[in-house]
Amino acid sequence: MAISLLSYDGFTLSVALGITIALALTYIAVVPLRLDPKEPPILRPRVPLIGHLIGLISLAHSYHRLQ
Repeated sequence: MAISLLSYDGFTLSVALGITIALALTYIAVVPLRLDPKEPPILRPRVPLIGHLIGLISLAHSYHRLQ
């Protein structure tokens, strides 16, 4: 009986990857960013993770001129 690296007693690579991504997103959401006072403020999208992509699609060429 061979043990596969991708599946071990129902624990698959996709489950491990899902748990890793969930933990990373939780860490990003919970731990605040520490910025140097000389750095510009962070622009946060209205829709997390895909907000900038939505803005790029809807505003197209005028997106870079937004302030």
